[in-house]
Amino acid sequence: MFGENYTLPQKVKLFNQMHKYISAAGAGVTNPIFVRDHPVSVGGIHTPGFPFPGPRHGRHVLTSPQSCATIDVYPGKVVFEDPQPTKGYNHPWRINNLVAFAKWAATI
Repeated sequence: MFGENYTLPQKVKLFNQMHKYISAAGAGVTNPIFVRDHPVSVGGIHTPGFPFPGPRHGRHVLTSPQSCATIDVYPGKVVFEDPQPTKGYNHPWRINNLVAFAKWAATI
């Protein structure tokens, strides 16, 4: 699902009800801020060149004392699908080992 396809009130309602959330690095990382009354387990996927804010990332909204989030960052390799001389976080990428990813995702 893509958060940009929903209005702000829809996002607040939808994300406030979640207990587990897996996201790539980027704007979607902030969606768990709408969870206020229960813990949420967040699985983070690094995109090449754009790290996911992990538990030791002290200045991110998900690591603040007000956050209900517990963050676990995917430890596997994520690679560019079509390497280009100027790599940016928006270039196509893929998870190198889907079996390992599925096992990790089941733990979130």
